[in-house]
Amino acid sequence: MSRLLSTEEVAALLECTPQSVQVAARDRRLPGVQYGRDWKFPETALFETLHAEAMANVRAPAAAAANDAHGTPVTVVPERRKSANGGRVRPRPALQRLD
Repeated sequence: MSRLLSTEEVAALLECTPQSVQVAARDRRLPGVQYGRDWKFPETALFETLHAEAMANVRAPAAAAANDAHGTPVTVVPERRKSANGGRVRPRPALQRLD
């Protein structure tokens, strides 16, 4: 039987905040069940989901060597994922010279 992890335990494993874990669970990116205000995460399902996500980020070596009908190499560009902030660009602080 799989052990149930709390939001805080999952946050410690993923090195993020408990709020990030709750948002991911609400968005169904992490397998969890909400009881009242508390979320519980089956350990086995959590690790299977994380493994599948990690494997999806690995490029297939055969895809990189694909050629079109004329034998010209084709560049395979991975599909872009939605950003967590809806595509907004975070302003970067201006760098100051240390002269």
